[in-house]
Amino acid sequence: MGKIMHAVVALGAFSVGLVGCASGMSGNDTVSASPATTVTPSSSTASLRSTNINRTIGTDIINNPNLIEFVTLLQKANMVETLNGAGPFTVLAPNNDAFTRVPSETRARMNSDNVLLARALSYHVLRGKYTRSDIVNAIRSGGGAATFNTVNGATLRARMQSGIVVFEGNNNSIAYFQQVDVPSSNGVVHAINGVLIPPSLG
Repeated sequence: MGKIMHAVVALGAFSVGLVGCASGMSGNDTVSASPATTVTPSSSTASLRSTNINRTIGTDIINNPNLIEFVTLLQKANMVETLNGAGPFTVLAPNNDAFTRVPSETRARMNSDNVLLARALSYHVLRGKYTRSDIVNAIRSGGGAATFNTVNGATLRARMQSGIVVFEGNNNSIAYFQQVDVPSSNGVVHAINGVLIPPSLG
């Protein structure tokens, strides 16, 4: 997996404020909360659009104006080529607004350490291909929550709240979907409105 196989990151300086408004959710997704279950990817493609399926994720996200900040950091961390690999991957890509809520001192720390940066970004890449429907179904099957394996090596939790999928990182970081099911030849991309923090190792 290249440089993104390095696992976990401290990044404790991120704040709880990495949150925004969700969109594209339907009210019938609400389920009751209970212990999370770890799931494996399915082959579901029911909600995928037919565009971009001949381009890899690394190629496709470069052309998305809403993900300029994310792409810039991927390039700095030498991760774009990895996302052009076989996969499959599911990328939870923070949109441009998400990065405006990252404290300046944390951004400076990430920009000065490419290994740290790669570890943080790789927490947003799930192993396997998950559409929004796959994620919702996994949460329902788990009785209200599900965990997903990331390229970072840590797991990422997802749950439902008032019909909205909520992704939970470390240090109370959360994010919601902003755009879903953008297909590529080696997986799928979802834009999210927050930066998720991997488990801290000090």
